[in-house]
Amino acid sequence: MKRLAAGVAGAILLASAAQAQPVTRAQTTAESAPVIHLSCYRGPTERVIWDRPDGTFVEDLVAYGYDYANAEAIARTICTDQSLVGKPDAMAEALKATVRKVPPAGRR
Repeated sequence: MKRLAAGVAGAILLASAAQAQPVTRAQTTAESAPVIHLSCYRGPTERVIWDRPDGTFVEDLVAYGYDYANAEAIARTICTDQSLVGKPDAMAEALKATVRKVPPAGRR
């Protein structure tokens, strides 16, 4: 029981300390844009037949301002593009280009 209490107290102290730290790229404030974690499941084959966006990718696009249907469509398009397989920098550039071309409704 003492270990549990000490663990909880430690977690509270860590949470308090984290609040005092400056904002990083992974955090969101009113002055900063949300970070979009570009994350795709890659299937066992070279082809993209099993590939799909991970949930965090779609959720981050929704947090950025897209409705769920458009967030899913954008994420699926990026994750199933055969020319982007194994090229994370190219995937990031493709996502940036898509966001510039079709910004979310609240950011136009």
